[in-house]
Amino acid sequence: MAGDGAGKRGGRRAQLAWLATLSEASAGALGQLCSTMLLYPLDTSKTRVQASLEDGRGGGDGGDGSHGRRGGSAESQSGRESWKEWYLSLYTGIETKALQTVVSQFLFFYAYEYIKKRVKASGRKIQAFDNVLIGMVAGSINVLFTQPLDTYVTMKQSGALKKEAKGGQEAKTLGELYAALGPSLLLSVNPGLQYAIFDQVKSYLLKKQKRGAALTAQQAFLLGAFSKCVATVVTYPAIRGKVVCQSSAGAKYTGLAHAMRKIVELDGPAGLYKGLPQQLTKTVLSAAIGLMLKEKISQAERTFAVLLLKTFSSPPAKRA
Repeated sequence: MAGDGAGKRGGRRAQLAWLATLSEASAGALGQLCSTMLLYPLDTSKTRVQASLEDGRGGGDGGDGSHGRRGGSAESQSGRESWKEWYLSLYTGIETKALQTVVSQFLFFYAYEYIKKRVKASGRKIQAFDNVLIGMVAGSINVLFTQPLDTYVTMKQSGALKKEAKGGQEAKTLGELYAALGPSLLLSVNPGLQYAIFDQVKSYLLKKQKRGAALTAQQAFLLGAFSKCVATVVTYPAIRGKVVCQSSAGAKYTGLAHAMRKIVELDGPAGLYKGLPQQLTKTVLSAAIGLMLKEKISQAERTFAVLLLKTFSSPPAKRA
């Protein structure tokens, strides 16, 4: 009988552990999806800045000055159409980005939480460096599955306003869709750093609070912003090189090193940090909002899951 009770308790713990991992993964995916949809125009804008290597050489939008000869009404109409086209272009590829975000974040958080639980189950205490390694492994798993979606979105965003043939803007082969796979795997260190910082500071804050406490929405937002800011600044030169490799003109580059050399050649050493303000604005806000929502969604899901388990695992009441 005692063995049966222990077995049931062990089975329930396993169920709770699996549900906790699933909760973290789904909460992370939903939180980041909301954040991505909210900030998508910023995402498109920063991609265009990062992908551009010859800004300012071509002189504007390629117009010939004919607007002034068409009269005020035609110029006004043309201006309205240009603004409309520009605004709509900021949402280029949003459907693919939504799919990529959900799949990417679910895979990352599931792998991240699963590996952490396996390490803890082995009796090893997780240190900051362990969190970085776990994040890199989870990020690499994510990249291997979602790189084609990421490349496709970058190509669409960077080539949306160019007057080029469509064949030059979209990937046609699996090799093109896996463009910059090496840099993307290298940049798995970015989420590794981000979540290592987030988890370490989160653990520190929760230790100072009462048992069972959780981060407030404000704490999660600020901590998410801080952790992503540090990770982005440290890895930004490689981030820009990766975007250039994935852009609509990325086929010209043999790899990350080649792209980074070309950036320095055309834009100078400071070019490696071109687009950093846009990157920080978008990614830091996105990470902050996404992690804030993840914490709140995860708390709600865990509470709901525990209630469900209690309801369905409790023995039926005996009749009098």
